[in-house]
Amino acid sequence: MPTPPIPFDSFHAVPDMHAQADAAPPVDPSLGEAVRSHYPATARRRTLVLTLRNRMEELTPACRQLCDFLADRGLSARTLYAADLVAGEMMSNAIRHAYPKDGTVRMEVELGEECVMLTFTDRGQPFDPTDPPEASRPTPLRDTLDGGLGLRMVHHTASALYYRRIGRENRTLVIIQR
Repeated sequence: MPTPPIPFDSFHAVPDMHAQADAAPPVDPSLGEAVRSHYPATARRRTLVLTLRNRMEELTPACRQLCDFLADRGLSARTLYAADLVAGEMMSNAIRHAYPKDGTVRMEVELGEECVMLTFTDRGQPFDPTDPPEASRPTPLRDTLDGGLGLRMVHHTASALYYRRIGRENRTLVIIQR
C-alpha cells in the first residue's frame, strides 16, 4: 500500500546530533496525522544526522556512512541505491551552488516502517529543487552534466519531494519507499 503524501508543514526535524544513530525518540504528538500514522508509537524510529562542510571531498565519506547505516539495518539494495543517489545529488548541488564561500549542509535520515525520509538543510542561496529544469531533447551525456539531470533522477527516484525556505534555511524533504 503506497504511503500517503506527508504535508511538509507537519514534518518535525530531529535535533542536531552529529552522526548519531539508533536514536529512538517517542513519536511527537505535534506531528501531523500522516507522519504519526506512518510511525506508530510502538515503532522504533532510527535516525542518522550528518553535517558536512561545503567541500566535495566530504561527500563520498558521507554517502558511504549513509549506505553503511542503511545496510546495517537490513534495507534492500534498491533502497540503498535510491538513498545514495538522492543524498549524493542533493548534497553535491548544495555544496556546488548554495554558498559563495564557506557553509554547511546537514542531512537527517529517518527510517520508518515503509520509507526512508532524508532531510537536507543549508543556509545557502534559495533554491527549490521541486521544480527541476525542463527535460530537453536527447543530447550527448557530456552536454548534460551540469544541467539538472541529477535533479530529474532525484524526482524519478523519490516517492515525494518537499521544499520550504524557512528564514535563511533551505529545507528539502525527500521520501523514498523501502
